[in-house]
Amino acid sequence: MIRNAIVLILALASYFLFLVLLSDSIPAEQRLWVNFFAVPLVLGSATSFSLSTPLLNSILLVALVPILPILFYGGDPAKPGMELLVLGPLAVMFAVGGAIGGALRRTAKQH
Repeated sequence: MIRNAIVLILALASYFLFLVLLSDSIPAEQRLWVNFFAVPLVLGSATSFSLSTPLLNSILLVALVPILPILFYGGDPAKPGMELLVLGPLAVMFAVGGAIGGALRRTAKQH
């Protein structure tokens, strides 16, 4: 239980730090790919692999990771509410990463 809480806190902190420190430094032509696909898949997979919960629970927990940083980081004042539209695809990509990480964890336990 404590391990899972630590893993989720680390995932939240690392995603928040990525948003604040690194997301703007990515070249514009690669920003969409990195911010919406690569980082959520890798972070979701690593988080799910590190959790010690059943597969469905880890997928759901990993899908919740982007919610707090996105709401805290906020959105563009010129486009109010846009961050809420971004949360859906991000949660899906984190969940897909969580499914991959959970499947890898399950495979690693079998061998």
